[in-house]
Amino acid sequence: MGEAGLVALVVLRDAALVGGAGYKRATNFDWERRKNWRDFFDLNGAHVQRVEPLLISKVNTVFQLILVAAALLQPDFGNDQTQIYINYLSWLVASTRVASTEAYGGQYWKNGASLMKSS
Repeated sequence: MGEAGLVALVVLRDAALVGGAGYKRATNFDWERRKNWRDFFDLNGAHVQRVEPLLISKVNTVFQLILVAAALLQPDFGNDQTQIYINYLSWLVASTRVASTEAYGGQYWKNGASLMKSS
């Protein structure tokens, strides 16, 4: 996997999570009582909505840290053989990143559907 593709996966998933959190905040925000953007971004006294990290996300983070360490050490201590392992690790990071994105998406759709049914 190319470096640019892997970076895009990492950045896009995080951007989607932040965007989703903003969307969720906007849909649950009391726009009648609070009418400006300052109140929207002020989280004091807001109902805290926690998002628990999923196991697959934690596994992905571990693989990412290992990949970064391996990539940083490769120029000084690596060889062609270790580069092959870095390539495999890149694919592993990409795979767990995609799985994590799908898991968060599935969780969102499941919770969104249950919210729609109750209203």
